[in-house]
Amino acid sequence: MEYSIRSQKAKPISKRRLLKLLRSKDEALTKLYRTYVKLGLGNYNIYNGELYVNALRSKTGALGISASHLSGNPGLKDVQAAGYSRNKAALYGKYMLDHSTFSGEFNFDRNAVRYYGLSNQGFYCRRGRS
Repeated sequence: MEYSIRSQKAKPISKRRLLKLLRSKDEALTKLYRTYVKLGLGNYNIYNGELYVNALRSKTGALGISASHLSGNPGLKDVQAAGYSRNKAALYGKYMLDHSTFSGEFNFDRNAVRYYGLSNQGFYCRRGRS
């Protein structure tokens, strides 16, 4: 097999033409919504919820909170249920200046799990006894 490569000189774009290309019509901004809520219910007593609240467009900064919860309580007959839950929350923000940006966030995260056959009391360790 033989391949041939045909070379071709690239045509440079003049500054005037480049500026004309960059000044194309602005696209319409999509509409932003401040909040988003999602709720759900499933098999085995599973509950799901999410919440997002954000500031709208700003040239100087952004601010928002989010929270989510997922829990379930599956189990077997005549055995203690094995419930679980996942909870998350966050507060975040950003402030923009000409040559710098300040940002930060606070997060909360909690996961809880119960296993089949174990009591809700948890594990206790007795000290001083072997």
